[in-house]
Amino acid sequence: MPARSPLRHAFAAALLLGAAACADQPTTPATPGAAELRRATTDGAAALTKPVLHPNRRRYRYNGHRPATGRSGSAGISMQALLGRDGSTEVELSTGRLDEPWYYTPGTITHVQSRATSPDGKHMFTRTAQLSAVGRATLAVPGLARGALLQVQANVKDVDPHRTDVVTVTDTVLRRPNLAVAAVSAPSRARAGTTINVSATIRETNGDVGNWGACSLFADGEHVDWVQWVWVDAGDAVTCAFTHRLQRSGPVKLEVRIFPDAGLRDDDPEDNVGAATVEGVVTNEMFYSVSVSDFAFRDSTSIRSLWRSGLGGGEWISRSLKETRTQEVRLSASIPKLLSTNPLRLEAAEITGGATIAASTHALVPSWVGADGSFCSSAYDPVTVAYVYLCSNSNYFGSAFTSLAYERYAGRAVYHSYQYSRTWDGTTDGGYVYTENGASRYGLDPVPLFGDDFAMRLRLHDGNEVFTADPVFPLFVNNTAFEIQDRCYVSDFPDYFSDYCITTSYFYRTATGGATG
Repeated sequence: MPARSPLRHAFAAALLLGAAACADQPTTPATPGAAELRRATTDGAAALTKPVLHPNRRRYRYNGHRPATGRSGSAGISMQALLGRDGSTEVELSTGRLDEPWYYTPGTITHVQSRATSPDGKHMFTRTAQLSAVGRATLAVPGLARGALLQVQANVKDVDPHRTDVVTVTDTVLRRPNLAVAAVSAPSRARAGTTINVSATIRETNGDVGNWGACSLFADGEHVDWVQWVWVDAGDAVTCAFTHRLQRSGPVKLEVRIFPDAGLRDDDPEDNVGAATVEGVVTNEMFYSVSVSDFAFRDSTSIRSLWRSGLGGGEWISRSLKETRTQEVRLSASIPKLLSTNPLRLEAAEITGGATIAASTHALVPSWVGADGSFCSSAYDPVTVAYVYLCSNSNYFGSAFTSLAYERYAGRAVYHSYQYSRTWDGTTDGGYVYTENGASRYGLDPVPLFGDDFAMRLRLHDGNEVFTADPVFPLFVNNTAFEIQDRCYVSDFPDYFSDYCITTSYFYRTATGGATG
């Protein structure tokens, strides 16, 4: 485990937040050079603009399979045929748009005929169903596997006033989306009264279809924050960022849950919850905590399907491969004094394996100042995709203190919760927005792998006073590979038989570590 070292003075005008030290420290933090401090100006600081905010209902990316559509007269149908982990295939139908759940869904679906075709073009079976579904319907069509084709003819009434429209649409059977809470991150400890940020990495794990969800934060079982209309593209990952004020000292259990937000039904509700614990403390000591994680996921799925009926039979194999990469860095600190409202300068660098992978300099200009001198400030660097948050308070729990956070979030987009948006974006209604996580780190360019160790170099300048943190700690690297074989499902009807088996191979590389000081 990383060691904790006592606080010490660096020089007369500087206070050292601490250095995490081990007897076998693998790396001495390198001092970033001018070229590495890419956001610095001639005086060493740049007043960075706020990140560009996008409304949640505008997707950051849409690479997954989209619903098939058809139209007759004024009536339209949007359709997806989705194979669940339990072996069942459900056909989702909407007279609006399945991929935009808020879209108007007029009319009533009254009759559906489904014609299934194997991937090699052979007719498999035909099914009919009588319905009375206003706007949206879910129809079970068992005995299909990934890659089969399904043609649906749906009768829609109450759209055109004098007729029932017959809409035809065809789609490929694909795996149902699954949103999962992959990780929950929070400071290991924070001063009681502090406003802390909590983040959750949300993954879509099946790789075919994206989905909408809603993230909620609970503190000791109480619902304290939320974010709606979170889009996670197929096989991708995003972050839900929350803000919460610790109301007391002692351990607080934080739990994040992801719910389908009027989108498609989730494939596996068992992985929709994640948790972390933060220790609230009342102290006049300076301290910090830092944690990092680097996750690489690779899942390979093979589906073997065998079917036969009076119309013939066949066998085929469907293969899919998905890879996801997430990386997160978080440092939080508490300083037992009120800082000045003059622009503060923060220098930050991340070092792993002796190489600086991110470096930035931020001018922290107060976004608001209270009558008692309290203030908050935040900054964002689109190059390193790092966020900085600072709040200085004159009197919470009996004394003045300042909280500082440096965070680089995981995933391709960061969704801002109601409280986060009110606190850091300055909105009064807690509008639901997201920021993109920079093409230079999560787009076409590869994210640098963490080595066997990690170091940070932080310098917070307040006039002639400098607060520093230089944690160095080893990373625990783990490579895990395993295979789940032959989950087989059988559908046996008088006119149709199918038997298919799913084999999935997993490879996960994780590099994690942390320190306190």
